[in-house]
Amino acid sequence: MKSLTFQTVTNIPNAFRFGYNSPMNKIDDAWAVLKTLSPREQELAAEAILDYAAGANGLELSTDQAAEVQRRIDDQDAKAMTTAELRARLQKLIS
Repeated sequence: MKSLTFQTVTNIPNAFRFGYNSPMNKIDDAWAVLKTLSPREQELAAEAILDYAAGANGLELSTDQAAEVQRRIDDQDAKAMTTAELRARLQKLIS
């Protein structure tokens, strides 16, 4: 998801940045900020909100995927990559 830009943050009402007296103020202020975003940013924000409301607050792995992640975490012989090595490998894959 795209992060907020400085311009977006400067559009946020002071109540949003510095606290609230009522939860509905948060919703109203969030709505006001969302309306200032580009259509694509609004779409991404809406997807995130709907995912959150549906309870999809993160990745959901199958049992097999979770077991593979645990196997890799437990692997004492695993080779770690630097960020530069990872970028080079990914660039090689997409080229």
